[in-house]
Amino acid sequence: MSQYDFGTINPNEKSGSQLALDLNGFRDAVNSGHKGAERPTYAHAGMQWIREVSTERWDLMLFNGGEDTVLRSINPETSELIKLLTSDVDGLDDLLALTVRKDAAGSTGAAILPGGSPAQRPSTPVNGMIRYNSTTGQFEGYRGGAWGPISSEPATAADLWAFQPIGVPIPVFTHLAGVVEPPKDKSYRYVKLTAADAYNTGILTSESVVGSAPLVQANAVISLAGSPINGLTISLINTERRSLRAGNSGALENDQFQGFLIGDGSNLLSRLTSITYSAGGTATAHIGGASPLTRMNDGANGAPRAGDETRAKNIGATYYMRIK
Repeated sequence: MSQYDFGTINPNEKSGSQLALDLNGFRDAVNSGHKGAERPTYAHAGMQWIREVSTERWDLMLFNGGEDTVLRSINPETSELIKLLTSDVDGLDDLLALTVRKDAAGSTGAAILPGGSPAQRPSTPVNGMIRYNSTTGQFEGYRGGAWGPISSEPATAADLWAFQPIGVPIPVFTHLAGVVEPPKDKSYRYVKLTAADAYNTGILTSESVVGSAPLVQANAVISLAGSPINGLTISLINTERRSLRAGNSGALENDQFQGFLIGDGSNLLSRLTSITYSAGGTATAHIGGASPLTRMNDGANGAPRAGDETRAKNIGATYYMRIK
């Protein structure tokens, strides 16, 4: 027997053989730790006993006269100690609630960090605090007198897209085999600065493309929760074929060429038909015949290249920009 008590021994009533049986039963109970599914009926305050929960779990219990406390648990089949749940330790859950919260899964779950908007940060932070920023969708920590993001990406330093700053256009040679665009399934997010592109599905709104080449104007509004530039209008420079120029960030300018006329002057005087004068004394010469203004060829460097836009020698690249 695992649990046994012979009660009060009356020498006038208990025979020697019966006493031997009682002592043997109690010996077995002591040697087995008073093991059983329930607390022994004869338990007194301060008594330890083993609760047999299952074939894979025994609990060492301490009875205080009113209730039992689990001291430790063991798997009798493997002799391994079983981790205690925080709920098994009186007051531990209340203590943990002052720092972190745990989910209902117990020891196999996850800790839930305190979180909220930047306005809900602790009023008197100390170095080492961590929390979840619900506005940016990132974990953040306090150190050196300031809050800063704690990146959960990337898993390895190979994911360089995770290290790019927000709002910086990044050119990519997407025409080369093996070159891939920034991923769309991470905690960060990029926009492709191209109109009507599937890469931008769900993150742009109010997209607009007006004009014709070379004076196309294309823009859209960022629509991505958690982005610090959510709701702002951006230029889709891939569609516009617009180059970047230092200074005056965000100012849009069309192409321009400092104006002047070039001509060879051939027979210019012979084609002068008349000269008129305005009331202010300004003279205007009137030239007859074909215009003397032509594209000049110096005879050595070939004919000038001309088209519908002014541009430098270049190579195209696809621009992306991180927005979250």
